Amino acid sequence: MKQIIAVITIIILSASFAVAQEEALPISGYLQMNYTARTTGDDDYIIAEERLQLTIEGYTDDDIEASYIVKTDFIKDELNEEDSYDINFLEAYIALRFDNIDLRFGRQINTWGVGDRLFINDVFPKDWVSLLAGRPLEYLKIATTSAKIYATLGEVSAELVLTPFFEEDLLPDGERLYHYSPQMPEGVTTVKKILPERDITNSEVSLKVSAYLLDSDVSLYAHRTHWRTPHMKFYGDTAEMYYPELGVYGATIERNLLGGVAKLEGGFYHSLEDKDGTDPLIKNSEQRYLAGFDKELFTDFNIGLQYYTEIMTGYEDYKLSAPEGTPLRDEARQVASLSVRYLLLDSTMVFSIYTQYSPSDEDYYFNSELKYNITDELFAAVGANIFGGEEEHTMFGQFAENDNIYTQLRYSF
Repeated sequence: MKQIIAVITIIILSASFAVAQEEALPISGYLQMNYTARTTGDDDYIIAEERLQLTIEGYTDDDIEASYIVKTDFIKDELNEEDSYDINFLEAYIALRFDNIDLRFGRQINTWGVGDRLFINDVFPKDWVSLLAGRPLEYLKIATTSAKIYATLGEVSAELVLTPFFEEDLLPDGERLYHYSPQMPEGVTTVKKILPERDITNSEVSLKVSAYLLDSDVSLYAHRTHWRTPHMKFYGDTAEMYYPELGVYGATIERNLLGGVAKLEGGFYHSLEDKDGTDPLIKNSEQRYLAGFDKELFTDFNIGLQYYTEIMTGYEDYKLSAPEGTPLRDEARQVASLSVRYLLLDSTMVFSIYTQYSPSDEDYYFNSELKYNITDELFAAVGANIFGGEEEHTMFGQFAENDNIYTQLRYSF
C-alpha cells in the first residue's frame, strides 16, 4: 500500500511540476543517494537509501502577507526486505505576517539555544539515528505540528510555540545501530511503549524572550514539555516505556569577543514527576551549562570550542534508590567538543571535523567529512563516524560497534 501511495503521489507532484513551468508554481528539491557501511562488528550496511525531496512554496502580497511551504521526502530504503517506499512530510505550514506579529501554523522546525550538537534550551525532538548513521546534518532536527507566534516590541522579541501532540526523539532501536540495553528484571516478558495521551493536558508550551543588552544577544526560555527519551516502569511481567513530564527554564548570552563569538547557555531541567529525586525509574532534575567560543583563525579556517556539563540534583537519594546492579551515573557529566571547518578550492570544498569527549564518562564521538561542490547543483561528500568508551552503557560507549563510513551524493533542482 505504501508503494502505491508513494507512486501516485510522485506522479501527481510530477504533473504539478510540468504545469508549474507555465504557471510559475515554485517547486524545488533534490535527489539524494546516501550509503553508510559499518566498519566494526558485522561490516554491514547501516543506511542504503535514495531520497527525492520536493518542496512547494509560495506567498502573496495582499494586505495580509501570507506564505506556505510543503517539504516532502520520498524514500527508497534498499535495506527494507519488503522493497517498499516511505513518505516523510518534513515541513508543511502556513505563515501570516502582520506589522509586529508573525504567525505560523503546521508542521515546522524550531531551533533554539546556542550549542553545536549540544542542547539545553532546544528541547524540540531530534533524530539521533540520522546524526550517528551518516545522513546530512539537516536531518538531526524533527518538525512538530505546532502553532508559533513571533512578536516584536521595540528591542524585545518573543516566540511562543504551542504543540498539542508530543513527539519523541528518534533513537537507535538495535536493528541498524547497536546500542546498550539494560538487563530486564526477572519475569518481565513484554515491553510496550506508552506515549503521552493526545489530550489538552499534555500539550507542550515553549516561550522565548530575546533582547539586545550590553552589546550581547540575551534570551530567556521556559518550556512545559516531557522527557524526549523513554523511561521504564514495571507492572508484573510487562515493562512500559513512557515519557514523564518536564519543565525547562534557561537563558543564553552571545557576544563578540576577541575577534570571535563567545556564548553561554544554562538551564534547569525540573523533573516534574520526581521532584525529590527519590524515584529510581525517573531521571532526577538537572542543572545544565555550556560555554563556547567560535573564531575564524585565518581566512576560511573556523574553529569552535565548547564545554558542557549537566549536574544531577538529589544525587545521594539517587544512589540510595538505584536498583542493585544498575550502572550509576556520575553526579556531574562533562563534555568537551571541538569543531573545525576549512574551505578549500575557492570554497567549493569543505573539510570538517567535529568531536566530543567526556572526561566523566570516558567516552567519545568523532566525525570527519569532506564535501565537494562539483557544480552549483551537485555535491558529493564522504565521511566517517567513530565511537568509543570505557563502559558500554555511556552515551557514546554504547555505540562502539557502530563505527561507520558514509557517502552522500545530491543533485538539487
